[in-house]
Order: sequence, then C-alpha cells, then structure tokens
Amino acid sequence: MSASTQRKDFSLDGLFGVKGLDVVITGAGTGIGLYMAKGFAVNGAITHIVGRRQAKLEEAKEVILQLNPNVVNHLTSAGIVVPISPYQS
Repeated sequence: MSASTQRKDFSLDGLFGVKGLDVVITGAGTGIGLYMAKGFAVNGAITHIVGRRQAKLEEAKEVILQLNPNVVNHLTSAGIVVPISPYQS
C-alpha cells in the first residue's frame, strides 16, 4: 500500500464519512436529535427522522431539506401509548 493510499484511508472523510449511508435519528424534531439529523444530512447521509410529534418532524424535515435537497427524508411519528393506571400506586 502506497503512502498516498494510506493517507486517504486515514482521512476524516475516509474514517467517518457518512455520504450515502442510511441513518435513523430518534428525537429528531427538536434539540440534539434535530442537530444530529442536520449534521448527517449536510454530510450526505440518507436521513430518517423519528419522533413523537408529527408537526415538529414536519418542521425538521423542511429545515433538513433546505440544507441538502438531495437527501431523502423519511419521517415517522413514534409516540408510545401506555396506560398509566396499572403503574399508579
């Protein structure tokens, strides 16, 4: 392996590149999840966003598409409904 090939293998993009990879971000409607989704999208990942609030996911999708219109975004509202009465004391 030549020195130039070794340098390419150890470049940040070579080590940590996400272009074309599928990533699933939970909690992507706001906060850290939204920032992670934006970061992956800017770097070319196919970004799937998941959260509890559909309206927030729609807003996040618009922001992400502005950053990278070539990224396909799949959004899913994943609210978990559990009856609380059995857990009340």
